[in-house]
Amino acid sequence: MMEEADAAWREVLKLNANYELAYKGIGRSLMRQGRLKESLEMLKLGQDHEYYGIAYKRYRRELLKSHYETVLTVLVVALAAFVVFRIFLRKIQQRRGDLHAAGQADNAV
Repeated sequence: MMEEADAAWREVLKLNANYELAYKGIGRSLMRQGRLKESLEMLKLGQDHEYYGIAYKRYRRELLKSHYETVLTVLVVALAAFVVFRIFLRKIQQRRGDLHAAGQADNAV
């Protein structure tokens, strides 16, 4: 049924490529089929802001689910690198402070 509707809307587009309602119809049909990325393109062309927002949210959720482990791993590694960097900076600052204090003690003598 959805494929038939999709085909009918595509026929309408062949007759008039500027018919926004056809883009909306194809976009909604693709969204129901789970073809979200394709749906976004059609809904954008049809200026269907409401369904574009819905399709975008679904697409983003699907994308995050499929890459969840990768995103989480990158965040954990980045956080660990930041912590190690901060510790390294503090040690360098302490050594500089120790050297600066030792230099002042030598100058006082």
